[in-house]
This record gives sequence, structure tokens and C-alpha cells, in this order.
Amino acid sequence: MSGIDGSAGALEPFADGYQVRLLELGYQPGTIGHQLRELRQLGGWMATAGVEPHELDVSMIEFFLDSRRAAGDRRVPTVRRFARLLEFLLSEGITPAPGCSLPVTS
Repeated sequence: MSGIDGSAGALEPFADGYQVRLLELGYQPGTIGHQLRELRQLGGWMATAGVEPHELDVSMIEFFLDSRRAAGDRRVPTVRRFARLLEFLLSEGITPAPGCSLPVTS
């Protein structure tokens, strides 16, 4: 079922479940595609940086986004864009409860 082109790195085991969750929440295919691309980019970075899925939190995502900016990426989303992913990983028991919650945006 995966709508991801290529490996999602450290997040590969969760890609299909995340896609199903987004479908259940009523996200449109284009939005799901964007969310899955971001999951793939984050998961690839995590694999390269040696970050395990259970270590993923808001501060780690901020670090990832900063590294994209430092690499010259001009189209870097905000950390809020990853709120649904963090909620999904929390609901699956992958990540611990966050210290702060982020408002979810589509």
C-alpha cells in the first residue's frame, strides 16, 4: 500500500500504518503524498544520523529541519507539519509522550 517512493529509512516500518491513519482521518491523496515524502526525508536523515524511532521528538525534528536549512534547502516545513506523525508514533507506542503538544495542521 505504501505511497512512498524509495526507503523511509528508520521510519520504514511505520510508513504503511501512517498512510492508513491519514486516510482514516480523511486526508486527500495529494496531502498524504506530501506527508509521506516528509516521512521519507525524516526517516532517511534519522538512519544517517543514527536516530532510532523511539528517540524522535519535537527537538529532534527541529534539529532535522535545521540541518535541511543548513544544507540550503529553501522549502523546509515547520515542525508543526510533523505533529500528525508524532501523534501516530505515540499512539503506536513508538515514542514517549511529548513534553509539549503541537497544534495539528493539515
